[in-house]
Amino acid sequence: MKYGIANDGTILYWEKKYNREGAAGFCSQKNIKMNQKQIKAIDKATSDLSRKKLLLEVERLRAENAYLKKLRALIQERISRTSESAQEPSVS
Repeated sequence: MKYGIANDGTILYWEKKYNREGAAGFCSQKNIKMNQKQIKAIDKATSDLSRKKLLLEVERLRAENAYLKKLRALIQERISRTSESAQEPSVS
């Protein structure tokens, strides 16, 4: 399977086509449509992958957001406790 071509018949077919039609034979509408189908399949696979990456990123950002909210609440609680204890009159 040299150059990723699984069948020797493919090369023979290409050679006959080239001898018959020249280089233009490889640019026919059928080949273009086939390539467009392949492009659409690649785009779909890419968009599926992008969607998965985006969903993972959303999940990560939600977790980070929840962490920051809890951290902020803890900091506010500590500030409140510190200010309350500072305002209490000392009993001597």
